[in-house]
Amino acid sequence: MTHVFEVYPKVNVFLKILHKEGAYHKLISRMCLVKGQLKDIISVKSASSFSLKGNFDCPLEENSLFRVLQILKNF
Repeated sequence: MTHVFEVYPKVNVFLKILHKEGAYHKLISRMCLVKGQLKDIISVKSASSFSLKGNFDCPLEENSLFRVLQILKNF
């Protein structure tokens, strides 16, 4: 079974970085969801292995979704 999600962008109208904790930053922000034609389509389906495909502006190892998967594999 495949699940398809339309993911709309958000705009940070306020962003304050408080400090860094490891590889992440502690922050305070106020966001506004933008709906319209600009969106990502994410498809998720059961599989025996993980694959991540798309036009990313960073190496796969730096992609936040890929990094979360690596963390979850340890549990």
